[in-house]
Amino acid sequence: MRMMQEGFFNPSAQYEAGIGVRKELEKLRSTLAKNMGVQKAEQVIFTSGGTEGANLAIRSGIHANRHAKGRHIVTTAIEHSAVLNPIKALEQAGYTVTYLKPDKWGEISAKQVHEAVTAETVLVSMMAVNNELGTVMPLAAVKEAIEAQGAPALFHSDAVQGYLKMQLNPVELGIDYMSVSGHKIGGPKGVGALYCREPGKLITPQILGGGQEKGWRAGTENMPGIAALVAASEERHSRLVQDLDYMTTLRDEIIRRVEEMDGAELLAKGAAPHIVALSLVGYPGENTLRFLDREFNIYISTGSACQKGKGSRIYGALNRAPQVSTGALRVSLSPDNTMEDVERLFQGLAAAKKQLAHR
Repeated sequence: MRMMQEGFFNPSAQYEAGIGVRKELEKLRSTLAKNMGVQKAEQVIFTSGGTEGANLAIRSGIHANRHAKGRHIVTTAIEHSAVLNPIKALEQAGYTVTYLKPDKWGEISAKQVHEAVTAETVLVSMMAVNNELGTVMPLAAVKEAIEAQGAPALFHSDAVQGYLKMQLNPVELGIDYMSVSGHKIGGPKGVGALYCREPGKLITPQILGGGQEKGWRAGTENMPGIAALVAASEERHSRLVQDLDYMTTLRDEIIRRVEEMDGAELLAKGAAPHIVALSLVGYPGENTLRFLDREFNIYISTGSACQKGKGSRIYGALNRAPQVSTGALRVSLSPDNTMEDVERLFQGLAAAKKQLAHR
């Protein structure tokens, strides 16, 4: 609010008030870099969100390796569309792509990564946490595989569902690009950030215009959004350990009750502390979602909101029985949820089974 009302000056302006906002912008960048666990503030580029960050990373990584002998990309079949669609565009342009497939629990193994990466791999893009299943991906295996194969590959991780939802340090993992989004940590929509290990060499601008963000991402910076993103990051970072423990307690209680509930089935083993994927077998998830919304003010989903009501390809990739996939639901948690919310969820699920069975 202060940034909108008092700090609304253009950070690229040369008058004193604009210079003051630019100094504040760089302080915010330094704070976010600290919270992301990276070494230099200039390794953080502010974006409009996770989708832009992923596109910038993927296209920059391909361009940086344009002289490599290989044209091979490794990713997973359960990435977010913000990753899969730019990679599919590259596939149509002549790159070969290996899509690692999950097991029935939505997990990708380190062995799969090591078998997929070759000396001709130029890019690996693997999410930190699957947004519909909550499975944690084997990021450490990516760097090991790249080094073992002597590949030129650059490594991008879509950490939109992992940042401040798990212990995640891109420097320790050897990640070259890591994209995050504000609205997944309590910040506003329409703002995010991309970590890049060496922007001067590894970033090719995709939005061309003025020289904002050191020329790597044109467009006047969204100062209110950036300030709010960093404020949310600061708050979550300051209580990360206790929040993770707390959400894990809620998650474990949900898992326990799903396992005890007649006609319910887990779709993943719940590695991440904030996502549980389950199925009311035989009950279309869309019907259950609308019932819980209308009767219990419970807001869950049948997959990624980006699918806009379409069937989830993520659940389809698990090769479960059709009645299991059709009944899929994703329950997402935050530190603001309570055990009373969990109790109301299961009251709602029981009522949904009773009500919808007669339709």
